[in-house]
Amino acid sequence: MAPQLLGCGDLSKLRLNPGGPFARGLTKSATRAWWGTLEVTVLQPYSEEPNVCGRFDRAAKTEQRWLLSVAHEARYSQLRTNMPRYYGSCASKRGEQFMAMEGRLVRPTTTWPFTHKLDLALQLASLGLRLQRAGLVSCDWKLDQIAVNFSGALRLVDVKNIEHISSVRLACSTNADCCHCDHCGHKSSAELAEEQLCDLRLGRCRGSTFTTAAMVWATADNFFRPMLDHVPRSTPAGQATEVRSLLEGMQQRSPAARWNWTQVVATLHRLRASDRAHSSNRSAGPSILRDIIEADYYSAVPQHHGLRQ
Repeated sequence: MAPQLLGCGDLSKLRLNPGGPFARGLTKSATRAWWGTLEVTVLQPYSEEPNVCGRFDRAAKTEQRWLLSVAHEARYSQLRTNMPRYYGSCASKRGEQFMAMEGRLVRPTTTWPFTHKLDLALQLASLGLRLQRAGLVSCDWKLDQIAVNFSGALRLVDVKNIEHISSVRLACSTNADCCHCDHCGHKSSAELAEEQLCDLRLGRCRGSTFTTAAMVWATADNFFRPMLDHVPRSTPAGQATEVRSLLEGMQQRSPAARWNWTQVVATLHRLRASDRAHSSNRSAGPSILRDIIEADYYSAVPQHHGLRQ
């Protein structure tokens, strides 16, 4: 374990992969690196433009606040399982801005074997339930915001979008104004949840997207449909039917009729048990998933860069 958190002036202690960033978002780029013998991910502004550095400053401070709160406050202790390890940061000093986070993480893909996608879905729903119990939701909730370690354990890698649950209906003039916690601005009214619709008569959203019900909808829309919508042909008919019921229940238009996390978690437990009982697929074992994750990880890092040690 790292002896203490890194800070401003410590960027030189990190040996960055000379191949450069392996990913880039709206605010930051991500580069694999070593801190002594520890493999880490280093986040930095993707350019030196003042507006980019300013966005990184604000995002890094928000992420640091949440990561330290989860690490040290009892009310958030149940979230620690799914938070990435935090090794320190320098948010504001231009030319030295960085965050050092847990390394050896990989984005899940929809090409995983169905058994492992069920495992990931259960982890996502369980995280949603723990967030609810802590009075929180995650906004901007999509595949790009999560990763897994080599054992397949879920990490929420973008924590700046954690918000307190709120029922406040915000002002709006179009449906896009009601998509604060989801990427739904491009969708037609028929594709939206009730709380994502703007009541033009009142100039207010019909509900709040900072709620557990809204996060359940977003989980189905952004995670479960891409992962679970195409059930393998070998899956028993009853299991396929239960997957369809799960997705429909999570995306009831009315928040009051929508499934809650307890229902989602219980259904996923049943589906996973059923899948394991009927599966003779040799791709279902944990060692197979680890091989898939490792292959994805190292395919993005050429060995001559010295990061496979």
